[in-house]
This record gives sequence, C-alpha cells and structure tokens, in this order.
Amino acid sequence: MSSTPVSFTLEPGYRGFVAGVVNADYEQRAFIQVTRDGNQLTSATFEGQGTRVHMRDVFNNREYWSFGPFTFTATVNVTISANNGSGSWNVSKMVGPLAIEKQPEPDYPMKFLVATVISEDRADASHDDCTIQVLQYKGDSDPSAPRHEVGTTSSEMYMYRRCLFVKSRMYSEMKDPHHERPK
Repeated sequence: MSSTPVSFTLEPGYRGFVAGVVNADYEQRAFIQVTRDGNQLTSATFEGQGTRVHMRDVFNNREYWSFGPFTFTATVNVTISANNGSGSWNVSKMVGPLAIEKQPEPDYPMKFLVATVISEDRADASHDDCTIQVLQYKGDSDPSAPRHEVGTTSSEMYMYRRCLFVKSRMYSEMKDPHHERPK
C-alpha cells in the first residue's frame, strides 16, 4: 500500500469514464487527474460517505465522469483521501492499479481496459473504504448509434452498469466470510 498517487496510462483513441464506491464512516474524496508530459489536461473530484454508496462528482453531482478520446498517450493519477471529522483531509493508503484487459470478440467487438484502485483510510484495516474504477474502451464509434443520457451510447451505458454490478458483487463477497465462488 502506498500513500502516493496511483498512476497508469491512458491509451490513444480510447474513451473512458470513472466511477467510485465508498464503504466507510469517514468521508472519502478521490481526485482523478489526467496529465500529458506533467501538464494537467483535465480532472475530477468525487466525494462520498456511508456503506456501499456511489461517489458523486463534486462539479455536476453525477456518479461518473467521462473523458476522451485523446489522440495521444496520457497518464491518469488517482489520489484518495479521507476526512475523519476533524476537517482536514489525509491521504489514504492505496493499492492499484488492479488492471483487466478485455480483447474484442466476434459477438462483442469492444476492447476495454479496467483499472481499479482501492484504499484504506487508516481506521479499520478493511482496505475497502474507497474503490475507484477507470474504464477505457474502444468500439461503438458509429456516430449514428443511438445516444442516451449525456450523449452516451448503448455500449457505454452497458459498461457503466456492468462496472457497478461487479463492484456490488465484490463488496458482497468481501463482507460475507462464508461466501464461496462457483466452481
């Protein structure tokens, strides 16, 4: 575990979004910064508090933040902090990125990368106080594809819902010590 920002690469041509879940008594804050050659291109700040609560972007109150595509390689930096009620924010211990890459398949031609960062706010050693997922994807670039809320396509909405489902399952499994994975 580290208290320094967790960094990973954003690939050229990928779109993406960020979503987070908190599972902590202390208020959690995640600062996500996209940089190129050390210069900030864009950023978002999420906050949340409670048990299995979706974090919200402090700028627009949404549960996710979209970015890209970029025509160049960029870097994402994730910093998670906690406020123990004293009014000051302390950087949490972070692990990540835990990365998964899915290659295109004939029946689902999208390629995507998911990077997960988890944190511990130094209160209970649970390592589940804040979970940030950054999804990068290529595909569904058809400009005539039906658009939904905030200009998202069906594939984007599917991936967002899928990320939230995976997070809720992950928390359920972590909280149930007798949970057995199917064989």
